[in-house]
Amino acid sequence: MKLFISADIEGTAGIVSWKETQPGDQYGYFAGQMTRAAAMTGYHTCAGSDGNPLAHTMNPGVEKVLLNGTACSEFTINALYAAYMAVSVIFQSGDEMVCGMAKELCPGIITVAATRGIGGGAVGLHPEEAREQIGGGMERAVRRLKEQLKDGKASDCRIRLPEHFTLEVHYREHKKAYRASFYPGAVKKRIRSIYHCWNIALVEYR
Repeated sequence: MKLFISADIEGTAGIVSWKETQPGDQYGYFAGQMTRAAAMTGYHTCAGSDGNPLAHTMNPGVEKVLLNGTACSEFTINALYAAYMAVSVIFQSGDEMVCGMAKELCPGIITVAATRGIGGGAVGLHPEEAREQIGGGMERAVRRLKEQLKDGKASDCRIRLPEHFTLEVHYREHKKAYRASFYPGAVKKRIRSIYHCWNIALVEYR
């Protein structure tokens, strides 16, 4: 079985400052907490939300991202891309809010909330406890998937894709929206936002 792994840092237990996500300072310590035994770890909630002091989608210059009218996180983007490639998303860890969003998108997913944002700070698990819970959750997720495949069942962690996507990106600065409006298919909708709509060819679920 092939397992695709993605690790982010802003939702890792203990992080509350942008300095901790950059080389130098405490980056090495927190980068070491991004365990490699999970499908998606260290994820954070989306731009425009308050579940993480570092909440953002792609970069801090984006105020919010809406996908088909719903607030979109980096987990959402990566999970939908995985679905496009017919890959099940079986596990995710990160802040409490993004874990809730993951459950809404994929009810069968196993999640571990390592941190919960409160204003400019966070309350979370000790990194050692987070690693233990992430390891245990990932083990359960892989075992569950193997059992489903053994019984000839389709994974309940498959995300069904819509027939089309409407993407709306709101920037904090009007000049960034202007620059982004030159991407093929993008339309400048308002002073600080662009709009892009496209249909997709769905892959066959394997």
